This record gives sequence, structure tokens and C-alpha cells, in this order.
Amino acid sequence: MPRNVKNFNKLLANASTKTIRKMRKDVMLALDNAVEAVKPFNLLKRKVKLDTRNETLLIQGLKLRLTRYERIVVIAFGKASIQMTSFVTNLLRDYYVEGITVTPHGTAGFKEINGVAVVEASHPVPDRMSVEAAEKVVELAGTCDERTLVFVLISGGGSALLAMPVEDVSLQDKIKTTEELLKAGASIHEINTIRKHLSAVKGGRLAFYLRKSRTISLIISDVVGDDVSVIASGPTSPDDSTYRDALNILRKYNLVERVPENVVRHLKRGVDGVVPETPKPGDVVFENVSNVVIGGVYDACRAASLHMRRRGYRVIILSTHLVGEAREVGKVISGIAATSCKIGYPTGKPAAFVFGGETTVTVRGNGVGGRNQELALSVAMRIHNLKNVVFASIGTDGVDGPTEAAGALSDSTTLAKARGMGMDAENYLLQNDSNTFFTKLGDVILTGHTGTNVGDVCILAIR
Repeated sequence: MPRNVKNFNKLLANASTKTIRKMRKDVMLALDNAVEAVKPFNLLKRKVKLDTRNETLLIQGLKLRLTRYERIVVIAFGKASIQMTSFVTNLLRDYYVEGITVTPHGTAGFKEINGVAVVEASHPVPDRMSVEAAEKVVELAGTCDERTLVFVLISGGGSALLAMPVEDVSLQDKIKTTEELLKAGASIHEINTIRKHLSAVKGGRLAFYLRKSRTISLIISDVVGDDVSVIASGPTSPDDSTYRDALNILRKYNLVERVPENVVRHLKRGVDGVVPETPKPGDVVFENVSNVVIGGVYDACRAASLHMRRRGYRVIILSTHLVGEAREVGKVISGIAATSCKIGYPTGKPAAFVFGGETTVTVRGNGVGGRNQELALSVAMRIHNLKNVVFASIGTDGVDGPTEAAGALSDSTTLAKARGMGMDAENYLLQNDSNTFFTKLGDVILTGHTGTNVGDVCILAIR
């Protein structure tokens, strides 16, 4: 039985035929396995070991003698921060560990984990608690010295959860800017380029506050390509981007007149050299920092593909770099379905194609949706003339846009069912109203907060 998909039985009951029901079951269990594989505990236990005899931590080639340090500090932020903190503090339960963990509102319900304080803040748009959390982190970092071992536990969502705007930019300025970028369909790389240049802790600036201590950043990647300078806006990573890059992104999306004047003014001051750039590769602040990616979307895709293979499908992980406008990506995926149905290329049948990445949505309508649900709607509109095709897409964090859904499931009968209910799929897509569409059909996928985040996983199955 699934451990993460809460409405599993309902999704099966919505199947129109026995074959579609079986395929839905295969796909949903594969996605369930994908999420389970990237839970922080499962990722960390493979990558972080403690040699108790020698009091040495082994982390992907790194060896840390714990006896060299008088103090161990944990600084964690992101959607996986609770489970990451629990793992590290349990592993080091024979040592005194202190610190702070920042997690999204409603995901903790307690105020400390084995001596590490827990703070809840907002995602995807920061709030006052995000600022207070960042202030506490900076204060704690300022007490860390040469005899301190610091674990910075980073996961997706950290950019919003840990927010400390630069002096001439307010929190509301940053919120407005983030909202405009999200509505414009900017990629996470673009959004975080701007965030880094509006922040006192991102873009390597947290490393500045920790420059005296030995710092190990353990990172769960939620970005395509696992670029550590982008994940949570790279707080302990060198930053290759510049103020000019950030300003050009606003120009690209015609947002210079839409974001607050303080933001544009600050970026222009950076271009002119009036305010300092983010720390770049080779900067002395990174001498004692190691950034280690312990997992990402490939781990989730691999788990999904292994399940589908066990269920008798011929499987290809077709991409772990899926990007682009969700409705346009849907056209490509449905084209793959059509080709596979008609000529059996490239795998033969039954076939399963697994994708990982993160699409975007440019909001044009007034509906409610998310990138995974919009992708599933786009696919549904183009596979209705095929037979025995199932597609599902979820965010591994369990949240797809401003909805309670993780994503949605569609199949080759979805469009006919919608028409039978008097629903015009094209209009729902035009209004960015995919959540309403799939909620009426009963095909939203519900997981709740999963405690992890490596981006999105999609499965296309064909029998």
C-alpha cells in the first residue's frame, strides 16, 4: 500500500476500464516510491556515516574527526529541514548539538528537535517569521569560531523561509518582486538570481558569517542540474551571477515598472559598484566550506523507474532536466505517447517514460492551479484519441502551486469524462484553472507535505 498518496483508492476508483485501473495503480505506486526514496532519512543514511570507534564522520569522501571540535551547530532551512535535523541530531546523539531549524508553517508543531530550536516561516513568499529566522541564524553564526563544526542543512524552499533583505529593500518589496516573477513564469534559476542580490544571507553571504568555522552544507537539490548556487539561493555557495544579470531578468519579463522602485534602485547601485557583489568563486569565505549534494530528482526518477520495470513495463528515464512552459511541455509528452502507441518506438510495449525537472506556468487567467496539474491537463487534451495511456505528475514536496494537491493524474479517457460533465478543457487551460478541472473529476493527487523536495516527477505509461 502507498505511504504517501492519501487518495490512492479514489484515484483507482475513477478508472473507466480494468486496464486503466491497473495502469493507474502502477503509476501511483511508482510515484509513491519516488517520494519515499527521496525522504531525507533515506538519502542521508546512504551518504553520511559515523565511525564511533574513531569518532569520525564520513560524508562522501570527507572525513571529520569530531574530537577536533568543541561545539557542533546545526543550521537548517527548507522543506526537508525537520527530517534532516532529526537525522543529524540522532546520529550525533552522544554529542551536544545546538542550532536552529526553519520549516514551512504547519509542518512542525513542536519547538525543538533534540536541542535544536524549530521556527516556522512562510513559503513560497516570505513573511516576518522568515526575517526573524534569518536574524537568529546570523546571530548564531556570529558565535561560531575555529573550534565549531557547523552543519548547514539545505533543501528546496529555503529561499523564502530564510529571508533577510538588504538594508535599502523591505520585506514587502521582496515579496512583491517574488510574486511578480512567479506570475511571469520565471524559472527558479532566474528567481533565485534576483533573490541572491536582494539578500543579506543568500548568494554565499551566509558563508561570510560562518567563515571562521568548519562548515559542511548537506544539500537536497530541488533544481534542475543540482546547481548548489541556485538551491535555496546558494547561501554557502560561490555566486557566478551578477547584479547586471538580475536587472536583465526583470527586463526580460517586462517587470522593471512592476516591481518596487527600491528593488530596481538597489540592483542598479550594484551594477554601478556602489554596493558589493555577492562572494564569487575563490573568495576566502569559502575556504572552510564543503557543499555536498546528497540527493536530487534523479533519485526519485530511478525509484519510479524501478517500480515500473518490476510491473512489466519497458522503462526509459527520458529526462531529469524537464523545463519549459507546462502546457507546451504537455504537447511534447503527448507526442511521445502518440508515437509509442502507433509504432512502438522507442521501447516497445508496454512502455513507461519517466521525467524529472520543473516546468513553469505563466499566469494569464484567473483560475487556480499549479505546474503539475496544468501539465497533466495539457497532456489529457492530446491523448484522448489514444488507447490505454496514463499520465501523472507531482511535486515531490506535496504542494503544486497555491493548492492542496501535489499534482494530477490524467488518462486517455479524461477528456471524454470532462465533456460528459459539461467541462471545456481548453477553457480551463486558458484560465490556468487546472486544479478546479481535476478536482471536479476527482483526479487531483493528494499527499500533504512530504517532508522533502527534489522538484517534480512525471510518469507516462502506455499498454
